[in-house]
Amino acid sequence: MTPQTSANNVLAVLPISRGRAINRALLRLIPAVVMLMIASNVFSGLNLTPTAVSNRITDYSKLILILPLALGGLLIGLNGARWLITACWPGELGVVASTKGITLHLGAMASPHYPIDALTIRYLFEMDTDELDEDLIYEALQPPEKQMAEMLPRIYVTGEREPLNNQLIQLCSGNEAQLAAALKPFVDFHRPNIEWDDDDDDE
Repeated sequence: MTPQTSANNVLAVLPISRGRAINRALLRLIPAVVMLMIASNVFSGLNLTPTAVSNRITDYSKLILILPLALGGLLIGLNGARWLITACWPGELGVVASTKGITLHLGAMASPHYPIDALTIRYLFEMDTDELDEDLIYEALQPPEKQMAEMLPRIYVTGEREPLNNQLIQLCSGNEAQLAAALKPFVDFHRPNIEWDDDDDDE
């Protein structure tokens, strides 16, 4: 199932993988449980009531040290619970790319919308080497036709550090080539005339 939206401006719909949502939930819930169990064990051994022979300074020190662990475990656990709810969400989940922008319908994780004017779309072959991480250099050397057919372009959102395409790979069903094919109508709409220098190919 895909999110309901106006068919007039929808260019592409990518289904959200509920299995990947469950993985995200477990990656947060498991360490959260461990952190909270450690904090609970420490708390249960504390005696914070001062006596005539002790002001319990050691117990108060342990309490101060363990509070960040407990708080961190609680916050991580809440985030993991939200992903678990998303995986079991009764409604429709998906990424809708339209003439208005890209909207992630993530159930309990809300539905962030990225307007078209806030998006910058570039393929690796269009970027300078100094703009790329080392692990992307090899991919950037692939032929432009291969990149456009099998790789998602870098989708930058104004004010965001992580490219949106990374989230799509992590959240959506299918491999990157399948996502690239599904999103192509949106990319073509956003930038209909993608050109590259093929002089190297002619030599």
